[in-house]
Amino acid sequence: MTKSSPNRDHWIQQFLADTPLEKRPTQWWGNPMNQNSLRLSNQGFSWVKKHKKVKYHEIKIQEIITPRQLLQLEKLLSSPYFVKSYKDIMVFDESTVIMLHLHAGNLVQYLDNLQQTKD
Repeated sequence: MTKSSPNRDHWIQQFLADTPLEKRPTQWWGNPMNQNSLRLSNQGFSWVKKHKKVKYHEIKIQEIITPRQLLQLEKLLSSPYFVKSYKDIMVFDESTVIMLHLHAGNLVQYLDNLQQTKD
C-alpha cells in the first residue's frame, strides 16, 4: 500500500483536532483500496457533520453519477467529498462548489473539463 497523500493527511488532522481516540470513527474513507482517496464513507461524513464545524455544500447533480465519474472524482478532487446518492454530492471545497454551480450541476462536463486541464 502507498502512503496517504499530504492533502489527505491535512484533512484528517483538521477533522481530528482535539478529538480523543475513542471518539474517532473507525472507517473514514469510502475507498479502502486507494490510500489517496478523499471520498468520505457514510460513517466518516456523519461523524464530521455531527462533531466538527467544517463547511460543506450539497450539490444536486443533473444526471446519475456513473462509475466513470466516481473514478474521475477519486483522481481529480483535492478535498474531501461524500456521495450522498447518485444524484447528490457533498463537497468541502468552495472552488469546486462554485465550478459545479457554474456548470449547472453537470458533473460530467465539470470533470471532463477539469481532466483536460490536468492532462
